[in-house]
Amino acid sequence: MNLTKLFRPYVEREFLLDFSTNENSTFLFKDDNGEEIPPFVCKYSDENGHLLATADESGMISIHNTLKSKEKSLVHCWNAHKNAIFDVSWMPRSGRLLSASGDHFIKLWDIEKAVGMYRFFGHTKSVKSVDFCPDSQFLFASGGRDGHLLVYDTRCNNIGNNIKPVMYKHYAHSKNGFHDHFPKRRSRKAQLSSEFSVTSVVFYDERTLISSGANDGTLKVWDLRRFNCKAMPKVAIPYPGSTIREHGYSAIAVDHRRTRLFANCMNNAIYQFDCLRWKPKPVAKYRGHLSNNFYIKIAVSPDDNFLLSGSADAKAYIWKITEPRSGPVTLLGHREEVNCVSWSTTDLTELATGSDDCSVRIWRLDRNGKKLNMWLGKEGYAERSNKAIPPTPIKGSGTPKKMGSVHTPTTISEWLTSQSRRPRRLVFQFSAAPVGVKRKLLHDEDSPEPASANNESPSARNSDDTKENQLPPAKRARRASTQQGANQLKTPKSKNLTDYFSPMQKTSSPLSQR
Repeated sequence: MNLTKLFRPYVEREFLLDFSTNENSTFLFKDDNGEEIPPFVCKYSDENGHLLATADESGMISIHNTLKSKEKSLVHCWNAHKNAIFDVSWMPRSGRLLSASGDHFIKLWDIEKAVGMYRFFGHTKSVKSVDFCPDSQFLFASGGRDGHLLVYDTRCNNIGNNIKPVMYKHYAHSKNGFHDHFPKRRSRKAQLSSEFSVTSVVFYDERTLISSGANDGTLKVWDLRRFNCKAMPKVAIPYPGSTIREHGYSAIAVDHRRTRLFANCMNNAIYQFDCLRWKPKPVAKYRGHLSNNFYIKIAVSPDDNFLLSGSADAKAYIWKITEPRSGPVTLLGHREEVNCVSWSTTDLTELATGSDDCSVRIWRLDRNGKKLNMWLGKEGYAERSNKAIPPTPIKGSGTPKKMGSVHTPTTISEWLTSQSRRPRRLVFQFSAAPVGVKRKLLHDEDSPEPASANNESPSARNSDDTKENQLPPAKRARRASTQQGANQLKTPKSKNLTDYFSPMQKTSSPLSQR
């Protein structure tokens, strides 16, 4: 027996339990007036795994060197936008950074000089997500609260360092695929229902783009070779949950091998899909965290073995991707909701978490095992969850029945096999009861047999025989033949299907005699 393979899951879980953080690895965020503000995004550089970019609610971008502590870690800090920054993306193989803000603009920055290079316009509301193509330094996509999905090329449509999109899809996650641009009258309720925000965009390759919506509960895969204002998605993955309401997604992520897609749903679950075959049914489901808003992000480890997610319960969660039903490892250290997370692209032993407590914490392995300060509550530490996550039904597999409720079949096969559609045979029992009670309703055929003529009193039976003898002989013969035929066609008590047809086989017909 291979003991290494047998104890490998245990060793990997113990490896996750060594993550910890301290005060020297905690960065606090404040505005120009000295008031604390929460960070909205943190991401490691693709080239340098210890260079972390963070952005906050005031529109400030900070670049940190995580190998240094506290104030010494700050490399650059500048005011990039006039509104909150919701997402950033590193340009591949370059020291440049994209920022998406609530002021409807996207900007490209040179982090060494802290100078803006280009400004991208096209959105009419807050820009929620931006992502660079991993194979190109010029192509990137963005999604906003206006429901628009835009694709930019830094080499095209440049007018005084202001660049407009080269491809676009308006209302990419609306249910009908289009929207009235100039409505005459719109009530407040209609206005809210018509907003189909794009919450996250991710490049799969240079020809394929993946997006998620806030209201339709659908993941859409777009072919950029046929991408225009009237384009339809190449693949549309419907909502996989078992609830009636279709919940949206707050974030999506693709692993480094480009084979698995992870989507953080608002029903407190993370779904895993196969990117090679694009089947609508999820491959796995991860639970345990609390996701109740669109600010909570997810990240994948550089070796594609672990999944990291924020949570609204002031914790961060790590799952083993090959063991989705096992309990996650919990990172404890924040005081408020953990919204943004990021894993170092070159160092498996380092990750970052941002919280509404106005701090970003850097987590590293505590190889010495000194956790005295953690027990005193001065630092953050990892905790194992021994409780296994029970499997839950996926949409299409049916919902469990509740006591006192009636289950309605949803498919043809379920309707044919459902016991609720079979009408019960009601059997009435006549008995000597007080005045006003005529009969007793039994529940099914398995109850005691109903009272029949064989159970009648002898006096009643003798009176019937006397009346029968008073009839003419011809009438008595006809009644006897009718009673004999009724006995032959009487339904047997056995539930065997052959017994129902046995009386019919005894009766002869002209066709059978031929």
